[in-house]
Amino acid sequence: MISYKFCPHPFPRVLACEIVDTGTGQSVIDFTQSAQEMGSVGGQMALEKSLPLSKLAPGNYQITVRVDDLVSRQTISPTAKFTVQ
Repeated sequence: MISYKFCPHPFPRVLACEIVDTGTGQSVIDFTQSAQEMGSVGGQMALEKSLPLSKLAPGNYQITVRVDDLVSRQTISPTAKFTVQ
């Protein structure tokens, strides 16, 4: 499961998630969602997606979750590496 939480403000944001096979450099999963498409619970918004492991062959991967603030034009892009065995 991918989970990213942030405090909402009245300006639009776009969230994107990409998983790349680090052995080939190929993007295997890529999706984008606007903050307006997500609900707000307890003053926070959350992007939460389940990813079936059957879509990922054994190997090493890197996930990047990018949040673009369309008003301030700031972007954060935390990444993490993981292995499917």
